[in-house]
Amino acid sequence: MDEVLTAPVIIAAGMSAIALLLSVVVIHRLTVRREDRADQRKVQREAASALTKALQNIRGVVERSATHPVRPQHIADAVTAWETAYRKYATRIPQQGQHVRHSVAAALGEHFGVVGASNMFPEAADFDIAEHDPIWWDNADSYLAYLVDRFSRWRDNPHAVRKMPILDFDTWLARRAQLFT
Repeated sequence: MDEVLTAPVIIAAGMSAIALLLSVVVIHRLTVRREDRADQRKVQREAASALTKALQNIRGVVERSATHPVRPQHIADAVTAWETAYRKYATRIPQQGQHVRHSVAAALGEHFGVVGASNMFPEAADFDIAEHDPIWWDNADSYLAYLVDRFSRWRDNPHAVRKMPILDFDTWLARRAQLFT
């Protein structure tokens, strides 16, 4: 009788050991995957925060330019800080926001002139600032506010950004113009 039970007991013990080993492997992989996702979310939030802060700094310069003359160096410094953050986190920016470097330069270029595009022309700090135009000031300020909102939403909910458009400056400007016509 003992010999009859020995084979099934050995088989059951072997199957239990295999099941235990498989469950350990699966739990380990799931834990590693969860930690990787948590690390990715942390880096995404860090990227979104840094880019949002840089955009807010640029927006601050734009806002001040409505009431006080700003020096080209102040614009270039804000754009350089933006450019540094952009280059550090460019690979983390959501796909629909890959245009932001050029869009920020376009918005600033329309308001300030060449010095606004100083991320494209590092020597632009020596250029004259365009004469203040309230329409282009409002366009630049509103677009930067729009980007700050989008990047803040990305920071708060990285998964929702896939469904959220981040319009380039020209598309945003065309849609804004449609609202007023």
